[in-house]
Formats: sequence, structure tokens, C-alpha cells
Amino acid sequence: MPLKKRIERTFSRRANFLIVITYSIGAIICWRLFFLSVVKHDFYLGKAEVQQSFAQAENFRRGEIYLIDREGKKYPLAINKSWPLAYAEPNKISVRDKLNLSKRLAEILQMDQKTILRKISYQNDPFEVLKHKLSPEEADAVNNLHIKGIGCKLERNLRYYPAQTLAAHVIGFLGYRHGERKGQYGVEEYYDKELTPGNNLDKGKLDKGQQKGKDLILTIDPNVQLFVEEQLDETVKKYKAESGTVIVMNPRNGKIIAMANYPNFNPNQYAQVKNLNLFVNQAISESFEPGSVFKPIIMAIALQQGVVTPVSTYIDKGFVKIGGHVIENAEKKAFGKQTMTQVLEKSLNTGIVYVERLLKKDVIKNYLRKFGFGRKTGIDLPGEAVGSLRNLESNRDINFATAAFGQGISVTSIQLLRAISAIANKGILVKPYVVERVGDHDIIQDRLSQKQLTQQIISPETANRLIAMLVDVTEKGTGRRARIPNYWIATKTGTAQIPFKDKRGYSNDTIQTIVGFAPAYNAQFAVLAKLDRPQGVRFAAVSVAPLFKNISAYLLNYFEIPPERQ
Repeated sequence: MPLKKRIERTFSRRANFLIVITYSIGAIICWRLFFLSVVKHDFYLGKAEVQQSFAQAENFRRGEIYLIDREGKKYPLAINKSWPLAYAEPNKISVRDKLNLSKRLAEILQMDQKTILRKISYQNDPFEVLKHKLSPEEADAVNNLHIKGIGCKLERNLRYYPAQTLAAHVIGFLGYRHGERKGQYGVEEYYDKELTPGNNLDKGKLDKGQQKGKDLILTIDPNVQLFVEEQLDETVKKYKAESGTVIVMNPRNGKIIAMANYPNFNPNQYAQVKNLNLFVNQAISESFEPGSVFKPIIMAIALQQGVVTPVSTYIDKGFVKIGGHVIENAEKKAFGKQTMTQVLEKSLNTGIVYVERLLKKDVIKNYLRKFGFGRKTGIDLPGEAVGSLRNLESNRDINFATAAFGQGISVTSIQLLRAISAIANKGILVKPYVVERVGDHDIIQDRLSQKQLTQQIISPETANRLIAMLVDVTEKGTGRRARIPNYWIATKTGTAQIPFKDKRGYSNDTIQTIVGFAPAYNAQFAVLAKLDRPQGVRFAAVSVAPLFKNISAYLLNYFEIPPERQ
């Protein structure tokens, strides 16, 4: 082959080889760009979000939540605090050291070794959080390792709840949603917008005045809340109940003084809670058939309509027939001639059915809505249930009869307490609330100025008659265990069987409730106490009446309310 052709062929081969190499390198670069921007997009985006969250926390502080007692002393309930964070930079850690290192870190951080090994083994990973909120001892131990790629840094402005479980269902907690810190449950969720600093947090365009969210001052009194939680905890355990609820409210303005549920949780450790139902505030989100605590509502309607008076009588035969149904008294006894006051004192089912049948069905439905049943109270907490009056839409006689003693309809605890508070408040229904101040703005005046938040649903005269009847319940009837010397106390108890979920009828399990207020004729507070499925106790008069008494006695003393009688 001529030399010239050999040279040309050799040059052509080399040129082709260079072209192939060039295209290959280009393809590798393109693949790498595709891999980083598409395949690994979420991975590196997550790392960037972690770093960004640190930067945000350095500059922007969430509003804090406080309680104030009757003397004006301030108690922090949710604050911002800095903690050490343990992190790894896997791309800086030697491969041969990772197994041994994971063992040492697992011992220090009290974590699963496999979890740590996985985190420190990601290839080309620039940053991996190992554990948040380290104790000082853990942070010192990590730093003393002196290993490249392992360290601690301060994570600023994290949420901390110094009172631990106190008022947890009212507060909620600050958690993560779609990679962003968001308030969940309680006022943390309801007032998340106010607590969050500004609206441009991710754009970094806030001025200094916007770098902190608005603080909240709650209506909850820390001393009352603590006492209520202790008493509820003790009572639930005594009767081995499944759960329990207590609400204390000022009946004049709707201010919630205490709101407690059992079981409780620690918002500092919300991530450890496996049963999410534990976060649900039963006081506002759980509907239940109320039982005999509903009887004063029907009696209020009848008194207001003028179809009975406190001394009106009927003959109790121990049962009453409605169509093909027979309704009996709880004790399955006949009491003969009884007044309307005695109907409430003895909690007679036949008596309240007698009263209900004197009323028109449309009148009953209209007044129940006025009392706030079948609709939300509007309390400033998320997840409020509405209960149900649907059973009354059929206009069947039996449904109205059973509803008169709280069966076949459902209510929430906050609805029930609000309705009873209207009786204490001389017939005026108010809107309950848990936040008294947002930032520098006192929202109480706004609430009081909005007339739609208060409604006169029964006359003061009707309310006073019913109050006297409820005092007799405490003095002579089922509320005797709630009596307090030197005070008139208005109460009503109720023991309701729990309906089956998968079939008609009722189980032997009960919900035992008491509602009331004191001092009866000048009420400063109203209380609801409820136990779900208590064991070894048949009636609310035995289980929750003493709980009501203990809480009421504490409140009378705490607020220095003078005795009404000698």
C-alpha cells in the first residue's frame, strides 16, 4: 500500500477514535447532569431544604404561646429553643471506618445501629441528620470522637414545650408537613398563620419587624389546668375508664379556663406517638349520646313555652308506651305523683318524655338549634365536630321521646357545656374561645362587640326557675355528691349507654357525665366532667359527681368567691 494512503487511513482511524471519545465523554457528562438534576433531584433537594431550614431558623422565630394566672403571672407554654444536632457528612467518612463508627454512634445517641450505618453510607451525600435535640452529654460525646465527617451544630429556634403535657390538646404541636414546619392540632394549627413570621419566609424578604411571629396569650389558667388534669387522671385510673374529659368555662363570656383530656401526650415527643387518635381533642371533636344531662335542655324549652312550671305534676307509672316501644326509668321503679323539679332530681325518663310530648316537634328542633346543637360552637380550635340531630328529621314520636333523655342524638362536650352555661348566664348563649390575645391585640373586646356571638335563647325568668331546679338536683337528687358547704351548686348527671357501631341497640358500656355551675345564682364558672366506659360503677352520680365537687371546691377557693349561705 502506498505510504500516502497508509497515512490517510491511519489519520482517519485516529479521527474516528477521537470523535467516539468526544461523544462518549459528552454522553457521560449529559448522563451525569441528568442523574443529578432528575434522578437524584429529590435527594439533593432534601439536603438543600435541610440546610435552608437551618438558615431560616437562624433568622425567623415562631410566635410563642403563654398562659397567665389570675395574678397576672406569665407562664411559657410553647417557646423557641436551640439544641445541638448530630450530623454526618458521608462523602468525607472513610469506607473502612463506617461499620465500627455506626456502633459507637448507636451507643452514644441511643439509636438503631442499622439506621445510622445506612445514613453514613450514602455515596456522595454531603449532609445527613443523625439526631435532633441532643442532650449536652450526647453532644459532648459526639464531639469527642474527633472523626472527620461527624459533628454537631446548633439548631436554633426549635419548638419546645416547657410544661410538657400541660394543656397538650389545647396547644397541639409544631410538626413537619411536606418538608415545611407547620402547626398541627390545637392553637398551633388554628393560629399557624399568626404564629408564623410573615408571608415571605422562603423568599428571604422580611424586614426585622417581620422576623418573629405573633405571640399568643391563652385563656387557660395554668393553676386550674394543672389541678384539673391531676384530678381527671386520678378519677380515670380509679374507675379504669377508657378516657375522660373536663372543661371549665366562664359562662358569661365563653372564656375556657381549663380543658383536659385523658389519655394525654407530650408535644415534645409527638413523633413517638403511634396512635394518632391520641392527638384528637375529645372535648371538641368527639360526639356522643349525652344521656340524662340533656334533660335540663328539654325542661328549659317547656318552661319557656309555658307548658309546665317547676311545680307541675304528672303520675309516674315507671314506664311509658310510645307506639310499640316501652320507655322505663333507669331504676325501673314507679314514683307516683311527681313535680317537674322531682323529674330532674330523680332523673326520671318517664317524666321528661311527659314534658317532651307537651311540646310541638318543630318547637323542640328550633330551640335545640338555638342552644347550639347540631352545629359548631365556633371555638378557635381545629377539628370541631357538629354532633347530630338527624334522628329528629323523621318526626317519629319515639325519636323525640328518646332524644328527651339524650338518646338517639349526639353532642360534643363543648356544645353541652355551652348550652348549660346559657342557663347559668340567664338565658344568654355565648361563643367559647381559648385565645385571649394575639400579639399586642386584645381580641376579647372584639368578641364582646360582636353581638352575633351572644344570643338570648330563653328569658332570665325561665333561666332562674331552671337554676333553682338544678340546685335541688344537687341538694336532694342525683348530684348530692357534688354538694359544697355554704354554696348553692347547680348540677345534672347523666349515664348514657353506648350504641353498638355495627348493629342496632346499646352495649352495657356507658358514658358518665356531669355538668353544672357555681355559685348557682351568680355563676363564675361552669364545669363538665365525663368518663368513657368506666368500670365497676353504674351511675355518674357516683363516678363523676365527686370529681365535679373537687374541681368546683378548688375554683371557689382559687378565685376567692365568697359563700352564698351559712
